[in-house]
Amino acid sequence: IVGGMLADFLEARGHSTAKPMVAAAAVSLGVPCLLFGVMPGVGLTLGLFTAYAFLLAIGAGVGIAAILDLVPSELRGMTTAVQA
Repeated sequence: IVGGMLADFLEARGHSTAKPMVAAAAVSLGVPCLLFGVMPGVGLTLGLFTAYAFLLAIGAGVGIAAILDLVPSELRGMTTAVQA
């Protein structure tokens, strides 16, 4: 929901590539969080894992919406089926 709201806000402000930009930014910010596997403490591990899951969910949701914006309307159902 947060990623979609941010992408819609940016599109309303005139950024035509808002959805791919938000998806790429979320995934890029999530990559350093992959260090959760080598953290010494449980609290830091859970914090990084939570941040990674949150950012990955933003990237996945907005990324699918960005792809569906590129596909003609008569092929959106098939595109969604292939992605799932």
